[in-house]
Formats: sequence, C-alpha cells, structure tokens
Amino acid sequence: MIDIPPFEGFSFNYYRKLMAFALDNFNLKTFRTWDEKQPHIIQVSPPLLICHNIDVSLEKAIDLAVLENEMEIKTTYMIMTDSLLYNIDDVQSKINIRKIKKLGHDIGLHYGKNRIDLDMIETDCTLLEQISGSRVYSYSVHRPALIKLCMDCKPERGRFASHNASLLGNYFSDSRGIFRWDRFNKVWENRKDCLTQWLFHPIWWSNDSNSAQKNLGNHIKNELNQLSLKEVIPYLQSLFITLPGVFS
Repeated sequence: MIDIPPFEGFSFNYYRKLMAFALDNFNLKTFRTWDEKQPHIIQVSPPLLICHNIDVSLEKAIDLAVLENEMEIKTTYMIMTDSLLYNIDDVQSKINIRKIKKLGHDIGLHYGKNRIDLDMIETDCTLLEQISGSRVYSYSVHRPALIKLCMDCKPERGRFASHNASLLGNYFSDSRGIFRWDRFNKVWENRKDCLTQWLFHPIWWSNDSNSAQKNLGNHIKNELNQLSLKEVIPYLQSLFITLPGVFS
C-alpha cells in the first residue's frame, strides 16, 4: 500500500513531499504534452496535470516555480492579464513571467472577465505569448460562475479549457485555502479511471507550516508595509474583489 504524505500545513516542505509523491506515482503532463486521444495510457501510467492559478502575486508564483524546477517538475502557471493586484505590463511582471517560463514551466491564461468570450480569450492568450515568448496551450477561469459554462468548451485553436468536463473527472484544488484531505484521497483512489488534475494557488504556500489564511495574512502585511497611505484602501478593495470567497 502506498502512503500519501499526510497534510502538514501549507508549507514549501509539505509541497515538496506532494511533488515527490507525484513523481513516484504519476506520469506528469502539461497541457502541451497531454494527448487526450490516448486514454489507454491511464491504466498503465496515470497522467497528472499540475496547474497554478495566479490570483494575487507573481512573486509568490516564482517561489513554487523554483521549487518545482529543483525537482525537475514542469507545471502550468495560469496568469491574469487584467489582475487588480499585479500588472503584466510592468517591467518586473514581464521579468517574472519570463522567469517562470525559463524555469521550464508552461504559461497559461487565468481568465478574469465576467463572461466567456472566446475572442477575448484568444486576445489575452496572444498577449501572454508576446510577453513569455512561448505558446499558450490552456486557460482557466477565475469566476466560479463561469466554470459550468467552460465544462463544454472544446479546445479552440489548440488551447485547452482547464475546466472542460474531460479534465475534471478526477480533480483536486486548494481553492479558498482549504486542503480537502478526503477529496485528495478520493482523487488518488480514482487515478486509474481518468486523467488527474491538481490545482494549487501559490498565494497559500510559504516556508512556514501555517494555515493558508495566515500565509495570506503575512503576505498582505508585507504588501501594506510597502504602500503609501493612499494606496492602502484601493489595495484592500482589490483583494476583496479578487478573493471574495476568502473574505466572505
């Protein structure tokens, strides 16, 4: 019997254990390398997609991107083009996006608008391609209300919707900063039935074995220390809009 590493908090140390577990027990894929036309390989070598939605901070994404690179793991980082908390047109943001790509990972789109518009998705993907210098193969949606709409989205122009029903059959997420241990076990048990997908949000993870909420709180404190007084309220408003489920 294979032991799953028990949850120890949202620490980088525990994340390393999860990645080691993934390397030992799955065939790691990205949307670029996944072939949906080969379902027979699931029984032989269960495939796993690991994705990251970048809601709050590109700097926090770098932390996990470096960790994964050290373990020779390639994942997909879904980046917003219209984030209220980072601006992809900033020089440092472009440097961070290119660094994630240079570390061996794929860049995807984290679509933040309030309706599904395939032309707008294409425009946003093209923008990320111009910044990263690489093809965007996938997109996720930020607004929960759009997830059901995306379940029927077929690949358009070679771009996968990460919330397509075919990719959600065996799905785990740390959304809202909650590590649902029973769900993680269920996904492990079902790994040979269909493609497995893990979604992690870098904002929850840190060096310390804290709750996700405490790690977020520490990040917010660090950001506030760098803001002028007039920037504080707009920043907090942007947080509430970006993470409504966390602050509700």
